[in-house]
Amino acid sequence: MNYMIVLYSIVAAFIAWIWVDYYRLVDIYNKKELKYVILTFLLGCGSVYLVIAIDKYLLSDLSFKLNGNGLNDLLYCVFHVGLVEELAKTVPLIIMLLLFRKHFNNPIDYVAFISISALGFSAVENVGYFNDSPAAINMRAILCSLGHMCYSALIGYGIVLMKFKNKKFQPFLVIGFVLLAALAHGIYDFLIINNSIPFAWLFTVLYFFLLISVFATILSNSLNNSSNFSYKKVVNSDKIATRIMIYYAIVFILQFFVMGYQTDFNKALLHFQASVYVGGFIIIISVLRLSQLKLIQNRWQPLKLELPFVLNAPGQKIKIKGESYTENRMGTYYEEYFTLCPLSKTLHIEKPRLAYIEKKIFLKYDETLFLAKVFYDDVKEKFEYMILKPKIKDKTLAFDKYPIIGLLKVSDTAAIEDTTKSSTSFKFLEWAYAKPLKIVEESQAK
Repeated sequence: MNYMIVLYSIVAAFIAWIWVDYYRLVDIYNKKELKYVILTFLLGCGSVYLVIAIDKYLLSDLSFKLNGNGLNDLLYCVFHVGLVEELAKTVPLIIMLLLFRKHFNNPIDYVAFISISALGFSAVENVGYFNDSPAAINMRAILCSLGHMCYSALIGYGIVLMKFKNKKFQPFLVIGFVLLAALAHGIYDFLIINNSIPFAWLFTVLYFFLLISVFATILSNSLNNSSNFSYKKVVNSDKIATRIMIYYAIVFILQFFVMGYQTDFNKALLHFQASVYVGGFIIIISVLRLSQLKLIQNRWQPLKLELPFVLNAPGQKIKIKGESYTENRMGTYYEEYFTLCPLSKTLHIEKPRLAYIEKKIFLKYDETLFLAKVFYDDVKEKFEYMILKPKIKDKTLAFDKYPIIGLLKVSDTAAIEDTTKSSTSFKFLEWAYAKPLKIVEESQAK
């Protein structure tokens, strides 16, 4: 057996594991048992051979081929490639539904299982591409593996809308999302194969970013409408981003050594540098967006074609959309006691105070705030309600680890959920930071 095929299979499986692990981190309400994940992945691997059989026995006699004509090639990519492959990747989901229906309780289950099937499909595809050229490892690890998930997630989302939003049997809705997945898949393939489009690589990257935004919305909506939803459970954006970045660093290093062995050191080094600049930028944007999911109970955000980031003039700094790091960190204090510390000598809270977050609030444009009690005595009887606004610009952490928050005055707690208001509707008091409460061990207290 060719030992390089074995190596490429290991690399392809590792790339798939990156996003399997991502789902295990994101699914904060109902984690999947690994045995069902592995079975779905293997079925997804087998779905490649279903595509091969369809091409050989059903489509081989058709005169529908790539011929260089733009419209013809686009239709070919959508229907001959995209539709066939997306239908094949749906078969493992159907099998899992038939065998293990009781494990499909929440919207994220449908999206996760079809995405894992897509990762299996992509892994088998990747082995062939890696064997043709190890230089393909990095970009296929980013664009293709993640892309396959994005396309198939649309089909899973169609089922989610039917079962959890509309709550009635609507086969045409699912069929519509199957066609949408085929279109999304076909457009990407068309951009890849069509060399006549100027700056096609740039359009491909921008299109990929649009898919990432849609995928992030699908994930957010699926989690928002979980039967186990709780603001106490937080998607740990820092943990997710750090782990996936480490995974991709390993992939980049693996490609460097494989290319160095297959070609020469200088060529491998040049390709590694290019991968870091181009692939690194793509994966950083994608991972940060997919780790910063803003969760709002029972919310169904519309799917929109938008970039996952915005440029903030005048410095043109890139801001990733979704829940910011400080918003995420403050979410970990939800319905918990913590220490609220002033950032400077002030006349308001004056010194570190015990605080407790009672409610998470979303105002105009889904601006995230927290309603908290700030205590002024040791028996928790004297307190003041304040709104905590996580700082999302410039310096956001005190001592590089504690989230900085603005303290806003509350005059009427009944009116704080008016979604026509923003944080500017409340009087700013001062800047502070949130610090975990130091717990004294019972033995020490005695």
